[in-house]
Amino acid sequence: MYQMFEGFDGVLCHADDVLVFGRDRQEHDQRLHRVLQKMQSEGVTLNEKCEFAKEHIIFVGHKVSAKGIKSDPGKVKAILQMATCVEEVQHLVGMSNYRAKFLPQLVSVTMPLKELLRDSNEWI
Repeated sequence: MYQMFEGFDGVLCHADDVLVFGRDRQEHDQRLHRVLQKMQSEGVTLNEKCEFAKEHIIFVGHKVSAKGIKSDPGKVKAILQMATCVEEVQHLVGMSNYRAKFLPQLVSVTMPLKELLRDSNEWI
């Protein structure tokens, strides 16, 4: 997909997901029309997962809207509900690091978790 839309303004691709955006509805619709034409000429078909003209969308673990980019609330909820063993704490720290741009105090907040992961600590 990335190669198909290389050079297209307002188009982001990740694997088989395509995000089309614009400064306003008219620009968005023009870009979307161009993307759909390209897909049709390349023989690409769409499935039921398609969403059109959304005010916000979840894309690659982020909530994207005209107001900016935020962390996916579903991912945040998952982070808050996990971490009862070493593997889950490791996963929690990894997920937190992925969202570091939304967590300005990440180092100080995750320091106690990183301490838990030291080999010298015993988990009970």
